[in-house]
Amino acid sequence: MIGDSSLPAELATRRVKVYFLSSDGQWDDRGTGYVKCDVISANELELPAFRVVAENQPTKDLIVTKIFEDDLYQRQGDTIVTWTNPETQEDFGLSFQEAEGAQVFWELICLVHGKSPHAVDGEDEGGGAGVGDDMCGLSDMEPIALPDPEVGKLDLLVDTVASVPHHQRHKLVAGLLAEGFIPRLLKVLDELEGDGAGEFEHHHNHPLHLLFRLVRSIIMLNEPVVIERLLADQHVANTLGILEYDPDYADLAERRTRYRDYLHRAQLFKTAVPIRCASTLAKIHLTFRLAYLKDVVMARYIDDGCLATLRDMMTANKARPPRCTRAARLARQSRAQRAPLSVCGCPPPPLHASKAGDPGIEPGSHSFPG
Repeated sequence: MIGDSSLPAELATRRVKVYFLSSDGQWDDRGTGYVKCDVISANELELPAFRVVAENQPTKDLIVTKIFEDDLYQRQGDTIVTWTNPETQEDFGLSFQEAEGAQVFWELICLVHGKSPHAVDGEDEGGGAGVGDDMCGLSDMEPIALPDPEVGKLDLLVDTVASVPHHQRHKLVAGLLAEGFIPRLLKVLDELEGDGAGEFEHHHNHPLHLLFRLVRSIIMLNEPVVIERLLADQHVANTLGILEYDPDYADLAERRTRYRDYLHRAQLFKTAVPIRCASTLAKIHLTFRLAYLKDVVMARYIDDGCLATLRDMMTANKARPPRCTRAARLARQSRAQRAPLSVCGCPPPPLHASKAGDPGIEPGSHSFPG
């Protein structure tokens, strides 16, 4: 275990030792450095990656690697993450100085893989513990039983979330992700605003202010899967609506920021050409909401850990390309190239120019290699 109590908290959580498994089965120390999220280019695509910069030589990289999409990563205890490079069959390991840093790194891996860092995947083919089982031992732990999300229990919920110790946060997250909890919690806003409670929001300890403190605390848990759920299409309006009721501005209620009004502006999202891929469009919207949450909504409260989590989520969204076949990619490229011409009123060129005497090729009839 490495350690240096004099380091700033943000650097300490990212400080790691890099290990490489040698041919004789021994873990060789490659050096100590700081891990950070990055993007690398490969085959004209930008891929999510990470690098470890040497502690004593900031210009030297101890390791630079893309994040592989296969389940190659394993969590060993609270501070170690290991994986096998499928291209070289080499084994690597990162030993973090702080368990919090290992948790943030693991959440980034799970985000790229499109799954919850707290999901239990079961056992692998070899009968050992799967990736999900390495995550804090969730397979044999019950989530924290939270009070029902009702107006009369908001103060109890605020105290419950605030009192959970750090080593039991995974239980709290499991409770928050329990079926129906977040939707029911966000619907409390509709109930309060529907009853005209917003007219009295200037009263301190008003239920709307308790709701604000609760959602703010949930976001500050720095759990990507929770944040992503709060910003989902069906929840983002209520999430931002709750965050409008900041108790620090209770005496200026008539001047509170209307985040929902800004988000619903028709001219806010513009495209030069249509985006027909639903998953790509969803990532664009989520990335914008993350930036808005980071730079505007939570700017007064965000700490280093939350800032790093939001940045990593944005980087992963921007870097990870949608999965598709080569034929689908070429078809989308053809439509994208032809769309600006149709917007300008110009006739689009033919998909295939046939030579004299050739029958030509009908669109969609050509078989592309996989």
